[in-house]
Amino acid sequence: MKRRQNGFSTPYSVPQIAAWIALVLSFLEFILFLSPLMPLEISIPVTIYFVALIAGVVYFGSRTQLMDPIDIHLWKDLRSVSQEDSANNASDYFHITGKCLPQLYKRLNPEITSLPEEEMKQCWICETMVADHSMHCKFCNKCVYHFDHHCMWLNTCVGSHNYKDFFRTMCFIFAMEVSHFVIHVVLLIMSFVDDSDIADDWLVDGLAELVYAVLLFFVLFNVMSILLIGQLLQFHVGLQRDGITTYQYIVRDHKLKRERSRLEDELRGQRAQKVAAAREQGKSFEVMRLRIGDQCRSTGCEMCDPLTLPEPNPEPDPEAGFAAALGTGANAGDHESNDELDVENADACDSRNTTGLFVENKAFSNGSGKLVQQSGDHERDDGANDFSIASENVASPYEEDTSSH
Repeated sequence: MKRRQNGFSTPYSVPQIAAWIALVLSFLEFILFLSPLMPLEISIPVTIYFVALIAGVVYFGSRTQLMDPIDIHLWKDLRSVSQEDSANNASDYFHITGKCLPQLYKRLNPEITSLPEEEMKQCWICETMVADHSMHCKFCNKCVYHFDHHCMWLNTCVGSHNYKDFFRTMCFIFAMEVSHFVIHVVLLIMSFVDDSDIADDWLVDGLAELVYAVLLFFVLFNVMSILLIGQLLQFHVGLQRDGITTYQYIVRDHKLKRERSRLEDELRGQRAQKVAAAREQGKSFEVMRLRIGDQCRSTGCEMCDPLTLPEPNPEPDPEAGFAAALGTGANAGDHESNDELDVENADACDSRNTTGLFVENKAFSNGSGKLVQQSGDHERDDGANDFSIASENVASPYEEDTSSH
């Protein structure tokens, strides 16, 4: 599978095409229906404001899609290979067609001159060493630096390189949808309650029903969009507050579920022991209280249960291999409400790989492109491919890459 360079690389995703079509339709509906319905003194400033919001969505959305979130160590490796062998597939990764797109791409993705000192691991798909916090995306077929998630709506991965623009895109979309909704509602209310003939003057004879149908359709569309984008925006604000990424959130969530399941099993065993002990002592009331407590817990009324369930540890798994992505704390991610949150994201670059091999000793970059192997108190500079591998069948808990939040 060919590596996807950015969000404008083919093949385009259906949600991406649908998102751009919805944006164009919203703009046309505003220009053709809403703006003419408003009084002139209101129409001009409101139109300028709404067009500015759409411009912000287009600008930051395009920046997010044009930025390449690839792992910088993989980028350096692909660049060196493409320079050595122009016929190699890696050379195609840096080839961009068109007149304006190459200049925009180079401006948003400057050449990498130096590599930071950080822990490294082997990616068994990219066949190179990448940063410890990078993850391999099956849709883009590349490791993503400070991986957050793959956004199907933008057709690209979100990482530390493009997360800020991704978050700004969400903010502009939310502001645009709220403004669009408010304008629709105000116009509909004014058209029904205005005592003057202004409502009739707004509408062309014979087209009133069509105009109202279009307005009502976009009101429903705005409500749905506000709910989805609002939930998404709230989720990302929470992730930034907690200092974690979307994928890290998924890992933590599933860890909490497994931990809670284990604690519930222990609680059932403890209850069985207490019931047996109460029966031996002839405490019928205690037996009944424990059984009623079990029934209450199963219905969600835990406060009626005499036994308490300890809270699972909410801390992220330190083995998840994530680090800060925004410079202050960790990267926030995208819980794309209903599209990208499949936990089966394969950390193909993890030290526990899915082929039955695992890297015994982690390496870290010394900033010069070479790797320094760590084994106890000894260090040696052996190059990118010299690391200890044990043929121990340690299966990764994840089989595939995350898509959608």
